[in-house]
Amino acid sequence: MSVPLRQQVVQAYRVLLRSQKKTFAGDIPRIRDARAHTHRLTAPHKNEQDAAKITKMIADMKEAAEFLTRNVVQAVRTEPSKPFQLRITPETQLFPNETAYKNPKNKTRRCARPLE
Repeated sequence: MSVPLRQQVVQAYRVLLRSQKKTFAGDIPRIRDARAHTHRLTAPHKNEQDAAKITKMIADMKEAAEFLTRNVVQAVRTEPSKPFQLRITPETQLFPNETAYKNPKNKTRRCARPLE
């Protein structure tokens, strides 16, 4: 593996670990699980020499980091008798849920707002 490619791998790996740490902030077991999973997936490819495979792994790690940062939120219960609170960061991508209300199959489901 060439030096610049190796630096890209290390950088992508670190970005993924940072996004896990940020997404699961304060939840040590989830951070440990996420890091262990990342290590299990990347360790077998430690001595990979094929540049195309390495480039794909870099892209996959960056995509996973972006997905964690933008699409995963964690629910935290502050008190046992109170409901969970979502930890939404400024990077979290929020989508309108209008399609759920326009789908005729959803008319019998309970919704957050009344159906028209």
